[in-house]
Amino acid sequence: NAEETKVLVDYYYKKYGYIIDIAFWEERTPPGETKSFYNILARLNPSNNKIEDVFKIRLTDCFPIVGKGKPGNQVNTRRFARGQIIMAMDMNQDFYVEQTLKIPHLLSLYDDKDVAIVGYPEDIYTDTYSLIGKFHAIADRTFVTIVQRVLSLLGVRFHYGHPDGWRGAFAEIFGGVSRSYPVNEDIFGGYEMTMKGKKILFVEWIEAAKAREVSWGTTFGIWVKFGMGAAQQFYSRAVYYLNSSKNFGWLLRIAHFYGGVGYYFRKPWVVWGNLAYVAFLLLMGVSGFAAFPHEIFFALVGLLIFAQAITFTGLMQYITERPFLRALGGFIKSWITFAPFFMAHIFTYAQGVTL
Repeated sequence: NAEETKVLVDYYYKKYGYIIDIAFWEERTPPGETKSFYNILARLNPSNNKIEDVFKIRLTDCFPIVGKGKPGNQVNTRRFARGQIIMAMDMNQDFYVEQTLKIPHLLSLYDDKDVAIVGYPEDIYTDTYSLIGKFHAIADRTFVTIVQRVLSLLGVRFHYGHPDGWRGAFAEIFGGVSRSYPVNEDIFGGYEMTMKGKKILFVEWIEAAKAREVSWGTTFGIWVKFGMGAAQQFYSRAVYYLNSSKNFGWLLRIAHFYGGVGYYFRKPWVVWGNLAYVAFLLLMGVSGFAAFPHEIFFALVGLLIFAQAITFTGLMQYITERPFLRALGGFIKSWITFAPFFMAHIFTYAQGVTL
């Protein structure tokens, strides 16, 4: 809430000397008057050590934020953003000093007036926090590098939130950097830009730093979010408009399906396929087939590989970033431990899309 935000700003100033502008909304209703909500830009005044209002905009009396908290606050905060380029950074994100030196070159990409979004990879620095942190770092590093590289080549790389840079004018004209109702609200901003014929670029010579989930409970939450977000995309008008747009041909539609929502559409089939495989092995075990233990063993290995074949995308990324033998050995060592982790998530929580 607003009070907690003020405490955080005060802490940053006292510890690091940073003076941070903060945007928030809160109820400020004088006694006996109608309930009033305000969108406020505040700043710490070092002379009196108090946080003071810089700008204040009165909002509607009812439902000042319609939708999810994050996109609603993004819309409110956008009113106070200065400059033409918006960098959408998460609170658990940072930059390395040497990478910040590349930002002027990144901004030069917007010299093309049709460029709406520029995306780039992230270095996941929580890979040493825990074993689960390492698993999630491998998965996320793969997505923000080799997966987005391929999506960009296919023309279906949209907007995935952090750390993309936005052209501010397009965000204002076309409805902000996200949408209010979906749980993965960011990608809808990319849909909108594509439908309007704008360009979305992806470069890999700059990268931000990013923290990801490091425990079972938090990884559970993110997988459920991804699955539910895919389900919401399936029935959204935005995806219908995208697939009926003249700016989005049938090859792009196929690429988007297999590289986007189709991934989650097939998840139930993967689960059912694995369960059917286990049932098949059980039936074979009570038959004469049990006399051939090697076949049973290789069938179980096949079950594991069938469920985790997608993780070999991570192997390709490992190889591009490390010496070949070190990458192969490191990935196999990690795969032995993270395969059960991801299988458990698939069987237990990856039902955001059901048939």
